[in-house]
Amino acid sequence: MAVFKATFWRLISGTLGIICLSLMATLGILLKNSGFYELQSTILLDWTLV
Repeated sequence: MAVFKATFWRLISGTLGIICLSLMATLGILLKNSGFYELQSTILLDWTLV
């Protein structure tokens, strides 16, 4: 029974890890395509000119 629980939790944690990495990659792609970095660069540039 203890081996089954360990294997079960190992499977759950691996699955959650893969989901987390997939979500981070998706978020990175969406932010790159949204123009967020250009907006951030403009804001930082305006701040340095002040």
